Amino acid sequence: MTKVTVPNAVTGDSSEDAVSLDKTESSPQQAVAVGGDHPKSKSEPFISIEDGVHTIHGVDCIWHNMYAESTFTTFRWISPYDDIDSMLIKVARNVEQGLYSIISMSASKHSLTVVCACEKNWEDLPVGWYCR
Repeated sequence: MTKVTVPNAVTGDSSEDAVSLDKTESSPQQAVAVGGDHPKSKSEPFISIEDGVHTIHGVDCIWHNMYAESTFTTFRWISPYDDIDSMLIKVARNVEQGLYSIISMSASKHSLTVVCACEKNWEDLPVGWYCR
């Protein structure tokens, strides 16, 4: 089995977005990708490939802040237990609370990219703002 570890939350530049591979004995038809440091990620993967059929759970979310003076620039979070509908509701709640405004947004079944304008610095954002 091949395990791919993807960090749940990545801040900063793209050098921190690296995906590490921990290879063990595998067949091409067995792979499991787990969501980093989430406590259930090892037992309930958001991506599993068995017998060549993909079963994908969760959403890979990326926020790009276009407000240059903020220390919040780019943030990535992989939500293994949400679907795209619940993530869109969470983004709407963030906008409603005034955390940021949306410049552009792209969404598919398992991917969400939000280009936003947020005047707040990273340390001024509430803890867990991305998953409320």
